[in-house]
Parts: sequence; C-alpha cells; structure tokens
Amino acid sequence: MEGKVLPGTFWNCVPWTDTRALSVEIKKSGIPATFSHSGHSVYIVATEIMTLLRNIIDPQAFQGIPISIVGHAGDYEMLNSLDCVDCVDEQHSEFRR
Repeated sequence: MEGKVLPGTFWNCVPWTDTRALSVEIKKSGIPATFSHSGHSVYIVATEIMTLLRNIIDPQAFQGIPISIVGHAGDYEMLNSLDCVDCVDEQHSEFRR
C-alpha cells in the first residue's frame, strides 16, 4: 500500500519509521529539479544529491525517505532533518502566541 505525503508531517525532527512507499503529486509543472521544497513543507531531493549529503553531513543528523513523484521518473528522497535547533530563545524573547 502506498501512502501520500501530508503537509506538516516532517517538521518535528522525529525519525520516520513507516515502511509504506510514499508518493507526492506535482501541483504545478515546471522544469524538473534536484531539490524542491515541494509545497508540502518537506524537502524532496534527488537521490544523487542525498548521496553527496551523506558524504559531508553526519548521517545521524538526517534521514532520506524514498519517495516517488507521480508521473515523473527518477529517484528521489524526502530529507527528514533529525538534528533540530530552536531558532528562538524563548526565555530571552518577547513574543505572542
């Protein structure tokens, strides 16, 4: 069974353990790219680029999850960051929720 990527699924720095094949549909056609933010709040990266990243970044810092793009040939992965750092120091900041 194949699952579809849901917006906001990969933003909390948690390893993805679901073994079902994932797919995403192209919302707006254009020139094929090796890296895309996808409009689903996930980064879709060509497997060749993910291989390069694995050679220069600690492999424990991110996860590559195989994904197919409906109607498009090629090997792609979603980049799931596992090493997240808060970008706002809440104790020393003033903000409203």
